[in-house]
Amino acid sequence: MSFTQFTLKNLLRRPVRTLLTIMGIGLGIGAVVALLGLAWGLEQSWAEGLRARKTDLVVRKSGGALVAQPFDESAVAKVRNVPGVAAAAGLMGEVLSVEQVPLMVITGREWGTFIWESLEVKAGRLPSGPEEKSVVLGTIAAETLGKMPGDKVTIEVEEFEVVGIVDGKAVVENGGIVMALPLLQNLMQKPALVTFINIRLQPEGVDAKAVAQKIEQELPGLKVEIAEDVFANSDSVKTFQAMNWGTSAVALLVGTFGVMNTMLMSVFERTREIGILLAVGWRRWAAPATIGRLPLPIFRPDGSSWSPAERESWRQSWRGWRQPS
Repeated sequence: MSFTQFTLKNLLRRPVRTLLTIMGIGLGIGAVVALLGLAWGLEQSWAEGLRARKTDLVVRKSGGALVAQPFDESAVAKVRNVPGVAAAAGLMGEVLSVEQVPLMVITGREWGTFIWESLEVKAGRLPSGPEEKSVVLGTIAAETLGKMPGDKVTIEVEEFEVVGIVDGKAVVENGGIVMALPLLQNLMQKPALVTFINIRLQPEGVDAKAVAQKIEQELPGLKVEIAEDVFANSDSVKTFQAMNWGTSAVALLVGTFGVMNTMLMSVFERTREIGILLAVGWRRWAAPATIGRLPLPIFRPDGSSWSPAERESWRQSWRGWRQPS
């Protein structure tokens, strides 16, 4: 019997334990990939949304908070007067329940501003004005809710007419609902408040950092960030990423203990067998090496399986261990 066959036989002797070990390793690797991929994808989606709107700077209330805090919308007019600013638009963002969907992103956008320009109408139309009690759905949101232009949609406790379906050029835009800013202010009972100001700079000869510093000087209490850095610097995102890392660490720990259990039980259950192998001439480190190789037929350290050629290479390199000393 070759060294590799001997190792595989050890695994097959306890199929249930081997299966549980594989599941533990898979759980750990899967959790890391899924959770960290989710955080990265969410960050990239928000960045794509800002790029689609052609937003250069974002203004929000300073101070640590998991949820963006509202501030007076009069700041929008002051931002428009700052040199280097081509356009500014107030925006309110909320996460609310929509019919059978418990959480969905709802944005209220200042009417007549550039942040409406990135919405490509796929069906129906855009609202006719800020007074019309209507909304447009992103393509993903429309599919999730099963709505078409002309239908009604209930957001929290209020009903709105769906007048259009739009493509916002980003997942976060397509998965949400867009309405005029006054409608969301009334729904949330936050009159004359916004949570963000989107800024588009002059196309040439403008230093974004200098403009940001100028706005912060003129509007104390507000923080201005480069659009692509907003989400990465968000306290809520940092908290979300920390939770993901913590969950991933626990999952990896579970997988590690599963492998350790398999190896330790292989030693405790086979002390007599190891003694016999040493007695018949196996080298001193051959038996411990057999135990140490138990995880190798299952996965590489990165979680992928060994190829036939790699298995043969392992068999050749370890063949000398079972030769009598």
